[in-house]
Parts: sequence; C-alpha cells; structure tokens
Amino acid sequence: PAGDSFTALAKWVKACGDAKAATRILRGIVCQMLLRKLCPACREPYSPDQSLLAKANIRSEQVEAFYRPPTRPLTDEKGRAYTCPTCQGIGYYGRTAAFELLELNDELRQLIVSGAGLSQIKTAVRKAGMLYLQEQALRTVIAGETSIQEVVRVSKQK
Repeated sequence: PAGDSFTALAKWVKACGDAKAATRILRGIVCQMLLRKLCPACREPYSPDQSLLAKANIRSEQVEAFYRPPTRPLTDEKGRAYTCPTCQGIGYYGRTAAFELLELNDELRQLIVSGAGLSQIKTAVRKAGMLYLQEQALRTVIAGETSIQEVVRVSKQK
C-alpha cells in the first residue's frame, strides 16, 4: 500500500516498466484516510493553540473551535457521572474519510513520460488546485467531524 497518491503513481509506473504505457491507461489515483468521527453527543469544543494552527497552515479566522473527545467524565444536572449513551464513553461514533485525488491530465502525463521527479509532479498538480491528503483530513477537523488527534493517529499508521 501507498501512503499517498504520488507514491502509488511511482509504484504503478515501476510495475508497468514503461511510463508511457503506464500513463496511457491511467485516469487517476485515489488515496484515502479512514477517520473516526467524533461523537456528536459528547464532543468537547476547545480553542486550538495558535502554534498548532500555524503549523497546519490554518488561519485563526477559519475556525471558531476544534473538537475532541471529552476530557472529563460527563455529569448530569445532579453532578453524577454517566457514560455517553451514543458512543458508550469512547468519544467517537462512526467513520468518515478524507480523499486525495490525483487526476492525470495531458500535462501530467507528459511530465511522467519525460521522467520528471516527484517534486515537479507535485508542483504541477498544486498549480491545478489539488489538495493533499493531510489537507483534506484537516478540512474534516475544521468542520468538527473529527479531532486533530485522530488525524495524527491515522497519519502515523501510513
């Protein structure tokens, strides 16, 4: 398995043995990251650290709050602890995915056939507006669907 669509592309071209033949039949490559969704009943909002936002290239006005699983036990109006009935205290319920789509156009095919390096290929697809898998995953964090911790956990597995 490949951790991103560029690695998959390199493996595909190598497996085919001929870059021209490999790109002739290839339309695109999809890479995915399966993420646990935060439980909507007990997720906890928090203000993200400014250094984290800067590292993730997220402007502070893009997000009001990030969400995470509860850090304290849930309590009812009488102060008694209870387990979330939706997620059973796990903090996550269900799954979502982030996808990276590397769509091959004529320009990209020409770059591959000419033996261009990955950095040149990445520059070309960036100009075409492609978002990397990590950026797509961060969109799910900004939308409140999952936590930054979940994205980091899954990213380490790749």
